[in-house]
Amino acid sequence: MGMRILIIEGRDKSSKSRIVSGFSNLNNAVFWCNSYDDIPDSKFDLTFVDPSVSFEVFDKINSDMIFFYDCQDQPTHFDPDVAYYELKDKVVAYAKMSWVDKNTRNDSIKNIGFPLPVYSYLRNIANQDILFKQSSFSPLLVCSPTFRSLYEPIKSGVYNSVDGISCLSNPDKKFDIYGDKILHYMYNQRIDWLLSLLKSKTSFYGGLVFSEKNLSLEFQSDIFGDVSALNHSPVKHIDMLSALYDCKIGLCPTGHGRISWRTFDIMALGAILIWTETSGEKSMIMPKEYVEVPDGTDLSSILSGLNYNKLLKAAQDNRFLLNKTDDEFMKIFMDQLEK
Repeated sequence: MGMRILIIEGRDKSSKSRIVSGFSNLNNAVFWCNSYDDIPDSKFDLTFVDPSVSFEVFDKINSDMIFFYDCQDQPTHFDPDVAYYELKDKVVAYAKMSWVDKNTRNDSIKNIGFPLPVYSYLRNIANQDILFKQSSFSPLLVCSPTFRSLYEPIKSGVYNSVDGISCLSNPDKKFDIYGDKILHYMYNQRIDWLLSLLKSKTSFYGGLVFSEKNLSLEFQSDIFGDVSALNHSPVKHIDMLSALYDCKIGLCPTGHGRISWRTFDIMALGAILIWTETSGEKSMIMPKEYVEVPDGTDLSSILSGLNYNKLLKAAQDNRFLLNKTDDEFMKIFMDQLEK
């Protein structure tokens, strides 16, 4: 058994599926609670406290190290409450899914990444001897239609539109999508890249998997035009990995955040990673080999100049980054404190 870890949850309701699973999958004993009375009296190696916890916790914590954490996609997410002001001078770091070096919280707390739940699963792929078939290359992108709001287009940048579909929201329409009375403009890079492939007549596998609310076909069509032509049925994860093996090129445009879990699928398999610009976002594990597509750049113009055989050989280095034992992943996490 690894470490004893305590998670004290506040308003961030993604804890169980993200940070709890991430540490549990690495053979740690993880305990979760969301109330003062349920905080255990026993000793822990590490304790993670959501800054949005609305009650004081320090007098109940018996731990070698205390961290803040959140499990949100946005790297700059910050939702402070009582626990933040009580513990901000006592924590050793703030653990996030992804982060940026520039601290927007006006404190001196170091941002680090916690192990994502997918790491332990994907190492079972990364540690296999994978021999790619000697055949043609084609891009793969099967994803939800997540998008960026509050987006400012790059001047003179290329943003694709085809047959009434555009990757940018209509400039005459503004949307209060979060109920916060702020009018947002939207950019869907996933639509942008798919339209680029269609315009260039590039053979590819994939499309958008619509669901509900702001990821529904109706909502997306209201913003970006009739996107039904980009619709794709859901694909099981194992089937997606099989298709990625055949295609050998994984596209990873931005969604709500610049780093998506699709990044790690592509890394583990050793496929070619075609990656959005990360704008300084980081996670605990970062790829070594990838091709960056800057915002405002046409995807197909980038793809047309690539040596796929050379890139596929280099991409095998990404697999080693996920071929780690439980202890090695935990060491990577703890070593972040020293960097």
